[in-house]
Amino acid sequence: MKLSLSNRVPTSELATHTMIYREFNDVNAVIHAHAPFITAVTVVEDALPALNYELLYFVGRTVPVIPFVMPGTEEMARDVTGALKESRAMVIRNHGLFAVGEDLASTLVRAVVVEDAARLYCYARSIGEPKLLPGSVKRPV
Repeated sequence: MKLSLSNRVPTSELATHTMIYREFNDVNAVIHAHAPFITAVTVVEDALPALNYELLYFVGRTVPVIPFVMPGTEEMARDVTGALKESRAMVIRNHGLFAVGEDLASTLVRAVVVEDAARLYCYARSIGEPKLLPGSVKRPV
């Protein structure tokens, strides 16, 4: 099977990707993924708290979650871009992850680190209350 790029159409989230590139001079790569663990965590949580060193190193204290917005809309573009001003990765509730970076390799690492931390969070929550790193967002009571 031969893959042809000539008949490909842009993503329905083209406006979001374009706005991110316009807003951030240091961003040269955007990854948007419907990663299962981070999406599951953010269906019930308002942020993915920092529970491992890798998340702190590659993203920061937490991964923020914004309310669901319809994909492909200008509202989505504005909300995602706004959230990325606070963190290099964020999630749209009930949708998926956006990660940005200086190049594709660092952005991919960031996206994988977020998904791995979300998987760790799911496993930890299945056996108890995770012990978060200092300064992380606490779970809502």
